[in-house]
Formats: sequence, C-alpha cells, structure tokens
Amino acid sequence: VLQDAHGIYIDTDDNVYCIERDTHCIFKFNAKGELVMTIGTPGEAGPNDGDPFRKPTDLAIASTGELFISDGYENARVHKYSPEGEYLLAGGEWGEGPGQFALSHCVRIDKDDRVWVCDRTNDRIQIFDTDGNYLTEWTGLLKPDTIYFDPREDVVYIAELTQQVSI
Repeated sequence: VLQDAHGIYIDTDDNVYCIERDTHCIFKFNAKGELVMTIGTPGEAGPNDGDPFRKPTDLAIASTGELFISDGYENARVHKYSPEGEYLLAGGEWGEGPGQFALSHCVRIDKDDRVWVCDRTNDRIQIFDTDGNYLTEWTGLLKPDTIYFDPREDVVYIAELTQQVSI
C-alpha cells in the first residue's frame, strides 16, 4: 500500500497514520498492522486548488480525536477531519499573510489544542485554534521543518532545514 510515506503519526491507541505525499492520501493502520481507514483516493490529487489532497505532508490529532492534515506541496492548506475520516473544514490559501502558506509542511497540536503549522517557505510557524482561526505566528526561523513539544516542560523544539534546531 505504501509508496511514498512522507510523514507518520502514532496515536494513543497505537494506530499508525502514514501520510502519503505522492499518492495524495492518508492510511490508518491499527496496532496489528491492518489497514482500517483511507482518507483520500490513492493516486488521485484533489481536482482544484484547496481540495484535499494535493501532496499532503503531515498529520496531528487534537484531544477531541479530530485529525489535522497539512497539505502543502501543491496545496496551501490544513484540512480538519473527524476521527472517523469525515471532512470538516480547510484553512489557508497561497500567500505570505496571516493564515496564508507557501508550504504547509508540518502540523502539530500542543497541550492547549492549538494547531501549529510550519510554513516552511515563509520561514515561520503559524498558530491557529481548532476551528482554523489565526492566533499568532513565530517568525525569524530558517525553513522550519518539524516541531516537537517537550511532554514535561513548556519547551518547543523546531528542526530547520538549515541544519539547526531552535529551542
């Protein structure tokens, strides 16, 4: 099934989500390795700008179980799905302003259910609520690629394509 696993996410029940960039879909496997859900149509990109998926990049899950999927290489969006894989909403568009992306590369959700998105080409991270409302951004980064939240302390690690980690 997997051809181009660009990202991976493992939930609290040991389900494994593989984000397939070039096949334009998300595969969910249970802890036994059985395919239990596919979001998107394998091998078929969304037909229009903004439609899921056009080379998705990453996935994160909110405390509600809702899925947030960054769709960045050919689509400047973050899509929200129900835990069952039902499409709920999309946020973002092409550009450099608040809520706009040049490459939505990574999505993470912090302990307060804020959605953090690496806008890699725009050298920043944008932060939203789970309804897609823009809250703030962190600038001055050099091509942020992924984010890690320390589970014990209020510390954020940001890997950047310039071979550095910002803390």
